Amino acid sequence: VLYGERLGLMLDYIDPDAQHFIDCITLMFKTTSPMLYLPPALLRHTGAKVWKDHVEAWDGIFNQADRCIQSIYRQLRKTPDGDQKYPGVLASLLMLDKLSIEDIKASITELMAGGVDTTSITLLWTLYELARHPDLQEEIRAEISAARIACEGDVEQML
Repeated sequence: VLYGERLGLMLDYIDPDAQHFIDCITLMFKTTSPMLYLPPALLRHTGAKVWKDHVEAWDGIFNQADRCIQSIYRQLRKTPDGDQKYPGVLASLLMLDKLSIEDIKASITELMAGGVDTTSITLLWTLYELARHPDLQEEIRAEISAARIACEGDVEQML
C-alpha cells in the first residue's frame, strides 16, 4: 500500500537494505525506552551509547525512506501517467506535489516505522490466540485446504 508493490520480506532471500531497515527499527524501539528516563540533551552531550545507537537507527530509517522516495520518483519519471497500476501512498503524495519532500519523507518514515511495529504486535497476538485454541487452528487449516483445492493452488485466487 505504501509503495504500490510488495517488499519481498516473506521470501527466502531478504534484500540487505530491507533487512538493515528492519534492524534499524528494532534498534530504535530498543533504545527509545531507556531514553525516557533521562533528558535527550544530556544523553547527546555526554555521548551516551544509547543516544548514539538511537541516532544511528533513525539515520538508517530515514536513509531507507530516501531510497524509496528516489526509486519511486525515478519510476514516475519513466512511466506515462495512465500506464501504471495503483501507485501507492508514496507515489500519490509525490504526484500531488502539495507537500515538500521533507514532509513526505517524514510521513513515509512514520508510516514505515509504525507499520513494522503494529504488524509484529498484531501477528504475535494472533499466533498466541491460535496457540490457545487448537480447535480454531484446525478450522482455519481446513478452510485453507478447501480453498487451495477449489482454486487449484492459485494463491492469489485464494485471497
